[in-house]
Amino acid sequence: MLRKLLAMDMSQLVGVPIIAGLVVHASIAAIATQGGVVAYALLNRHLPIR
Repeated sequence: MLRKLLAMDMSQLVGVPIIAGLVVHASIAAIATQGGVVAYALLNRHLPIR
């Protein structure tokens, strides 16, 4: 019983930072994508690309 609890704790301790890192990376990627789209739209508006 105790060993099972310890194994669960270890997997959670390892899993939480990994999930947190994935969430952070996903949010950064989403923000970067939105920023890139906005910048591209603004550039297209100001500089007509032929």
